[in-house]
Amino acid sequence: MSTEQPAGLHAGPSRLPSTKSVTPKITELSRSDQIEVLRDILLTADDGTERRILHKVAQFIEEYPQRAKLPVTTNGELRARYVEFIERTWEAKDYVSGHFDTTELSELQPDRAMCWADAMCLTLRRYVSATETELHFGHDDGSTFTVEASNRWKPEYQEEQLAKMHGWLRQAAGGDYDHVDNVPDGIEVSGEYDNPKLVLLTRSASSKPDATRLVPGEHEVDMQSSWSVVYDGIRNAFDSLDANNWSYDARSEPHPGGGHGTNACYGHEHVVAVVDADASTHKVRAEMRRPVEAHVRATPTAGPDAHDLDKPKEAWADPTADIGTVEVFDPEDDDSTIENAAGYSGA
Repeated sequence: MSTEQPAGLHAGPSRLPSTKSVTPKITELSRSDQIEVLRDILLTADDGTERRILHKVAQFIEEYPQRAKLPVTTNGELRARYVEFIERTWEAKDYVSGHFDTTELSELQPDRAMCWADAMCLTLRRYVSATETELHFGHDDGSTFTVEASNRWKPEYQEEQLAKMHGWLRQAAGGDYDHVDNVPDGIEVSGEYDNPKLVLLTRSASSKPDATRLVPGEHEVDMQSSWSVVYDGIRNAFDSLDANNWSYDARSEPHPGGGHGTNACYGHEHVVAVVDADASTHKVRAEMRRPVEAHVRATPTAGPDAHDLDKPKEAWADPTADIGTVEVFDPEDDDSTIENAAGYSGA
């Protein structure tokens, strides 16, 4: 048997979405009409999609029309649920009884990533589904119990992550158990570190370098690929402080919307570190310039000015200078260490 398959279809310019009609200027429609249009054109929406979900997607498209049309990635790995599949057909020829018979075959094949608006719609649908889902389990004795399904966007999950961060910081720097469930207020513990300092470092990168807007997946990959270099920079900085111990937590979150900043909706990273160093907070901050410089060197889309590298090294060692990229706190001088870290990292 021989087969002849046509060349694959290629993704054109940014679009919303692809196999359905081109999106009209949604801002010119009423909210009700917007929702009905999105039911028709979004790959991840149908008649059963809740209006509140489509309302959120419409707001996103209205505020960020160019971002909404971008594919979430162009060359990175992606979960199948966020991939658009296209039906491809070709002819297969089979030699039977002295002549060729031709049969038309078809197959659904992954073609390209969904656009940002479609990915948002699908994510919101999955979140709503999780909030309405219960998981039923049974014991060997025949008794059963039920728990609510969970995911990382539910408040309960966020509270759990916050509690973990509180526990980590208490273990390293010391603190109290006030407002902790099932533990009496007034209990204080000393930390494992003799001279703890809390370090907050922000990593970011431009989503529109050289006037070319990156898709969110490639922007995130740029950030991830430079982490090992940044980690080495953090380690070297703490080694130079003769630190006895240090630990860290790193997590990404999107820049908030509500505006038209270049990086609105794109991700950035918060690094929270606790280091056991007998040094002033401004000396620790001065040493932390190293991993920031490493981040900018290793991340082509990261700008020095956005990371306070336009300011001289002397400013990084000046406790009165405003260096937003790195903040350092001493628990002895600040009784809100845990709140600072949790609020900073979005936990």
